[in-house]
Amino acid sequence: MYGVPVAGNRLLHYLFPIPLMAGVAVWGLARWLAVRRRSLGPALAFGLVLVVLGGFLFLAWKAGRVQRAWTEAKGVRQIAAADRYVQGFAGDRYVVYLLDTGTGRHHETVGRWWAVVQSTIRPDELERTRFYYGRPAGYLDGFPASALRGGTLVPPEAASRALAVVIDRYNHRGFQEAEALPGARVVAQGVAVLNGPAPPAPLPLPAAVEANTRPIGLALAIVLILFTFLVVGSGWALALLPPDPLVRVGLAPGLGAASMILAGLGWDRVGLPFRGWASLGPVAIASVTGWALALIVAARSVVGVQSGPSASPPGGG
Repeated sequence: MYGVPVAGNRLLHYLFPIPLMAGVAVWGLARWLAVRRRSLGPALAFGLVLVVLGGFLFLAWKAGRVQRAWTEAKGVRQIAAADRYVQGFAGDRYVVYLLDTGTGRHHETVGRWWAVVQSTIRPDELERTRFYYGRPAGYLDGFPASALRGGTLVPPEAASRALAVVIDRYNHRGFQEAEALPGARVVAQGVAVLNGPAPPAPLPLPAAVEANTRPIGLALAIVLILFTFLVVGSGWALALLPPDPLVRVGLAPGLGAASMILAGLGWDRVGLPFRGWASLGPVAIASVTGWALALIVAARSVVGVQSGPSASPPGGG
């Protein structure tokens, strides 16, 4: 933009300077009202909060009506079954998922499919998993010269041994074509491999994980998340913020979220798991650390008050 290398799309999309200047304007208006129209201040502040929250809720509702979920039960179940096959029969071979571009299909759709593949397979398989846009015949005829557009090529020495996977949800025509190819095998419902061994029996599709998206379920989830942020962040707020209840309560959820994120990053860096009850580790670390710091600050304040200058007795010289 104007010769300066900036993330232009993001800058124009979010219009970052506008909310900053709007915040300054609201702050200036609040100061003006506090001096000249003190009685109107609370009412206008309450109205401003309602307008802002209502506006964001409307925008979220309007955008959410036309959006479609990236992940679908059928695709995720087929990818999970394919990953289970890879775990048991691929050995150290590279794995290539064949995704169908289709006639008139937008490239972003295929990009989302690849993102779903990466998020569904086991993390230790990511390094040796690639993608190919097209059908099995094109893959077999043109690999590796015309393969993996936009991705990382399989090393030449491993290309001939790479395991090609076709799933029905993301390559329906390719799956039908693979069923008729010699050497291809259907290893699970909707999952075919072009050059891999056959399992003793077709693999079952894993059960799909279903979210509780009913209104009461979403409401309870929001309350639980905010309550967790508040509990974890209250210790940090007591330790770090001025003794203003409104400031502490208002900023405690943000401090809780930030401390949990930092604890989670550290938890991941040392290689600790996020499965089962172990996933509560970062929450416990952030909460205990914040409240311990709050107790230390409170103890120092008490000691400071007790060790202050003693008042002189009446009539003392």
